[in-house]
Amino acid sequence: MKTISYRKMAVLGLASACATALLWTQMPLGAATHDLSMAAADPSIAGAGGAPEMDDKDMRGPVRSSAAVAPKPFNSAQAKLGSGQLLQAVQWFAHNVPLAGAQGSGAAHSVRTAAEQIAALDRFGVPAAYRDGEKIKLNIRLALPHEQIADPILLDRATASLRETLLAAGLEAHAVAGSPTLEALVPLARLEWVAALEAVAQVRLMALPDLDVTSDGLAASGVDTLRKLGDYGSFAAEFRAVDTTIAIIDKFGTIDLATLQGANRWPRNTEAVTDKLVQIASGDDPVFGAGGAKNGNKVMETVYALAPDAKYRLYEVESDADWVGAIRDAANLGVVNQERGEPGPIAFETLGEPRARTIALPLDLAGPSTNIEGLSAVIAAAKANGVRVVKSADNPVLQGEDLTIAIIDQFGSQNIGALQRGGEWPANTDAVPDKLVQIASRATGRAFGADQAKHGNAVTEIVYDVAPKARYRLYDIGQVSDWISGIQDAANLNDRNEVQGEPRAQVISFSLGMGGQSSGDGTGTGSDIKGLYDAIAAAQANGVLLIKSAGNEAQSYWDDNSTAGAGNAVVQDFVAGNRNAAGQPILDGVNILRYGSDWGDCVPVGVATTSTANQLAFNIRLTWNNWTGVGSPTATDYRLELVRWADAVRRNGVVVTPAGWVVAVQSDNAQNGGNGQTPLERVAYAPPATAKTTRCDTVLPGGTVGGSRYTGGGIFGVRIVRQTQGASNFLRLFARPHRPQYSVADRSLSSPADSSSVITVAALDAATSGLEAYSSRGPVLAAGGARPSGQAAGNAKPDMANFANVDTETYGDNTFSGTSSATPHIAALALLGLQHQRQLANATKPAPLPDTATAAQYSERETLLKQRRKDLGEVVYASLVKIAGTGGNDLGAAGFDGSYGNGRLKFHAASQSCFLSALYDASNRVLLPAQANPLPAGQKSYDQLLAESSTACDAR
Repeated sequence: MKTISYRKMAVLGLASACATALLWTQMPLGAATHDLSMAAADPSIAGAGGAPEMDDKDMRGPVRSSAAVAPKPFNSAQAKLGSGQLLQAVQWFAHNVPLAGAQGSGAAHSVRTAAEQIAALDRFGVPAAYRDGEKIKLNIRLALPHEQIADPILLDRATASLRETLLAAGLEAHAVAGSPTLEALVPLARLEWVAALEAVAQVRLMALPDLDVTSDGLAASGVDTLRKLGDYGSFAAEFRAVDTTIAIIDKFGTIDLATLQGANRWPRNTEAVTDKLVQIASGDDPVFGAGGAKNGNKVMETVYALAPDAKYRLYEVESDADWVGAIRDAANLGVVNQERGEPGPIAFETLGEPRARTIALPLDLAGPSTNIEGLSAVIAAAKANGVRVVKSADNPVLQGEDLTIAIIDQFGSQNIGALQRGGEWPANTDAVPDKLVQIASRATGRAFGADQAKHGNAVTEIVYDVAPKARYRLYDIGQVSDWISGIQDAANLNDRNEVQGEPRAQVISFSLGMGGQSSGDGTGTGSDIKGLYDAIAAAQANGVLLIKSAGNEAQSYWDDNSTAGAGNAVVQDFVAGNRNAAGQPILDGVNILRYGSDWGDCVPVGVATTSTANQLAFNIRLTWNNWTGVGSPTATDYRLELVRWADAVRRNGVVVTPAGWVVAVQSDNAQNGGNGQTPLERVAYAPPATAKTTRCDTVLPGGTVGGSRYTGGGIFGVRIVRQTQGASNFLRLFARPHRPQYSVADRSLSSPADSSSVITVAALDAATSGLEAYSSRGPVLAAGGARPSGQAAGNAKPDMANFANVDTETYGDNTFSGTSSATPHIAALALLGLQHQRQLANATKPAPLPDTATAAQYSERETLLKQRRKDLGEVVYASLVKIAGTGGNDLGAAGFDGSYGNGRLKFHAASQSCFLSALYDASNRVLLPAQANPLPAGQKSYDQLLAESSTACDAR
């Protein structure tokens, strides 16, 4: 038996002077808390918190304003500021900028301006790098004993508690993982209030790293490790030939040759192949590998992983002469003139077949090439003898060259120019006039970025950080139709999703979603967005990688089986089986909706400004597993009600209408099997001033919220009524931005994140790699939206996770959050992954056709190319999955789970082996050259290479 619920919802009857339906309840006690996060912005809100009241004599006491005299704190709060600039600025400001209001009125709030705060900071020399207007960048140290600091759980709890206090006060604050400190932006006028908090030990200027502004998730994802895989990757196809000899000219360090060879990371000589490895020491030191530099060691391991069947000649260089001599030996060249004493520039001649067909030459280690006499000439002579000379300058790290990414989002023109001037956004140039293509909304007819939404601007920043040499197609969408047409254009599909040729973009990123708008089973069947699912599937079939955010619904979602009961007006019980002390069932029929913890059960009503009212408006969707399909019309009916708490109505001191729930608005569409019906009810509602209740007066008394005036606070909840007798369904409720009192995180994916044709991305905190509480979870639902029994076969969701709470110029430091910010990281990394797999599979790319080719030949080649694009997309996905599941990336439950998916996509030292493991897999060998049967002596089979690369990948 369950204990008594403090929420006792029961339908007792209908009684109202104005015939309004009332749902009686025992209201929660003490649920409301002071709203500091919004109220602090408006000093006119009584009881809203903010800086504590100070006595007049505290304000008028003598203060030394001379910088030459160390200030002395007047109270314990000021003592936490230290005897320096912060305390000086606080005391001078308090002494010289009076509080507003009549003298002696006891007014608690100041209208001192930002300009006056800035002047105080200027006066005491606080550098601009530590300021944002009147706000100071601070480290706020927590007052914790060592034992609590050493305990990660206790430390996180304490930092989170203080952070919530500051956020509730309208301040910006972020935890520093593993440290007893917060980083915060605090206006000077509120600095002493922060210091007065009991949990605070010290307040000081922030420790700032000297870094360019970039996305935190960029470094955290290990993108540099991925980029470096491109150094020699493009030569892998040629390296695979058994009779190829590769020369690597570099600086080598001491190696444990036996260990490396035993781990199959370095070539070795055998009885069958006695010249597999030749090592030539520098002319200055007869011992190979005696130097301290180990760049050549890394290059050797990388190239050997790509070309295990080749033979190798390793040349160690120490002097300028070593570079020229090594190339001469590898290319089998002699000197024509200088050795004979003849005048003129040094020249070379061919002595015979080259000893190596490919020379890997990291020229940047040799210094400027013009300083090495004869280097250019010997390289030219080597090439003339049929040698391919690979210089690092010819093979830059992976940055998206020759690829295009499409971003479908909502953009704002207000800061694009500034982002481009700052190198944070792509821009067209004379050299690359098609670097950036911007496509405006067709549905709205407005110019690109005209709506001044900045979400897409920040998304593009992240992608550009990772792939600065890619091309970009940006689609500014207003409606679902724009979304579909954007996918079709980027994937080169017509409006019937038929392939028109090579995709215009190889990767499409969209950090958009719609909770509850489809069946959730991955198909979109029967919904208004079925066309979106179809376009996605067609794009994927044309070889496009589509990256979709999982959604931010986990805290705003609820699902359960419908409540049983006779009749056609059965109210859903949100806590099934709840009973009181007498054992009688309790109907928890109202699911209270909250905006956040700051206001308890209350939300602002009567908000005046449109933008703020839209932000706070209710947007509730109810759906269930009765989506129209073949032989299964929508024939079960539910009603969705948004109810509000109404105060008692009194006349002449007599209660004529008791307090209770009343229906504010409802959705009740027909679901009786008719054509075009869907199992979907939706309420969109901006609560008016008349929805105010006195129960919220201490929390939301009226004033300003989010920069807009509001009337007061109201209390709202959801009620679901089943209207089809005997029906039994799996119900789903989406309520973002509000959070239901009773919520469920699993199965909260937003549409179309459930599609098997997209890579679905969960969100992690960039600092801790912890799963964000809002990040939508899997699994995908069973057919028609039924409750699933586990992950869907072939469509487990989410696919992988990446970082949120990252830096962008558009939003600022650590403020771009949500799966929206995690998704572009994955999209950009997938683009580089595709670039690398293209390198590895270059040998099987179909050759261009001659001008005399027939239409049939062109059609056949296009069919081959389309299949190849799809094969490449699949091997890239397999590579990313392998990397996400290895190298410490398998977070949460071991193996795949419905929160992190396959794991965190962070590239590690064995990532190359993971790429190769995916490529050598039997399902992807169509991208590799066919092997001879039988294999030549010394050549490894693809099965052997798969086993070796898989072992190396999994070992991480």
